[in-house]
Amino acid sequence: MTATPLAEAVVHLTATAHGRAEAAADLAFAGAVLLDLAAAGRVAIEDPVLRLLDDAPTWDEAADAALGVVAERPAEPLRDALARLAAEAAPIRRALRDRLFAEGQVPALEDGALWLFTGAPRGPDPAAALRARLAARDPADATLHGLLQAAGLEAGEAAPHPVARALGSLRGD
Repeated sequence: MTATPLAEAVVHLTATAHGRAEAAADLAFAGAVLLDLAAAGRVAIEDPVLRLLDDAPTWDEAADAALGVVAERPAEPLRDALARLAAEAAPIRRALRDRLFAEGQVPALEDGALWLFTGAPRGPDPAAALRARLAARDPADATLHGLLQAAGLEAGEAAPHPVARALGSLRGD
């Protein structure tokens, strides 16, 4: 697993996505946030069902918003949960992107003029570091690779993980 939570990694890699790429970013983000929630013991991925285990607040705006979506149907087919979360991913992804912007990790997007004044992320560019790791095909990043491939953001065949299979089916693969 990556050192950065998967949802943050997807936001770093798709911070400037627009149009069709933004829809793919929402799919990748939905899968990433579900895997982050599973790693935290909040949901269980019991192929083909996603089960809510704990909906207590995490104190992370993005994770809590995703938990709220999952809590609406605490046990449903994984594909349906991913579709619902992807449909509601834009504001959740935007909230996480805004937090990362405040931390100086991603550029501003909402106001083109603001980009001129804020410039590039402060310090090392997390997206560039992630792209370099992905290009090196580090086995530790296999899950992130699978999410990006399943969502159509990266070439190649997605790993056989239940989330990757469900994302691929939502894309029509």
